[in-house]
Amino acid sequence: NRLDVFFWQWLSKHPQFLSNPFYVTGDSYSGKTIPALVQEISKGNYICCKPLINLQGYVLGNPVTHPEIEENYRIPFSHGMSLISDELYESLKRNCEGNYGNVDPRNTKCLKLVEEYHKCTDKINTQHILLPDCDDKSNSSNTSPDCYYYLYYLIECWANNERVREALHVEKGTKGHWQRCNWTIPYNQDIISSVPYHMNNSISGYRSLIYRFELTLFS
Repeated sequence: NRLDVFFWQWLSKHPQFLSNPFYVTGDSYSGKTIPALVQEISKGNYICCKPLINLQGYVLGNPVTHPEIEENYRIPFSHGMSLISDELYESLKRNCEGNYGNVDPRNTKCLKLVEEYHKCTDKINTQHILLPDCDDKSNSSNTSPDCYYYLYYLIECWANNERVREALHVEKGTKGHWQRCNWTIPYNQDIISSVPYHMNNSISGYRSLIYRFELTLFS
């Protein structure tokens, strides 16, 4: 079930699109998978007898890159956005030495300070820090239309609408209920960091546009 294989198969059936510039795009968690996908497409372009994909580059928004490292930047970001006090931030820096995610359990001072940090930020909307955290994580349909996350509920309604599926030529019976984030799928999470893939793609000459919404606490 590899996406790069799907692209080649699709273009084989629709050769009129082969000359079109091809960009891969995504956001959030796809920041880990898309750079790897671009690398695989690039490699595949050198294999005999496959149609060449006119790969030009990729675009990522608020991408996850290396979660363990990124977690350590959340506290400096929170301080810079005045979500935590100077006193708490300086204490965190002094006692945690920049490691706020995977804290040594023997470092009780750091653990206590990280707990204080979470008390300050747990009620904040991580997608937009100026808005309240209004998500009903147990049931998205309970989310108020005034809530930032309501658009996620609308996306699921749209994707599961029969008329939409008909317009997208989704054959009946091939796809059940669509979820925006289905955490029950048993993926092999073997990409720890997408940084090496970014580097390889850059060396290969592919363009990349990577942007981040400055009011987002997490990817």
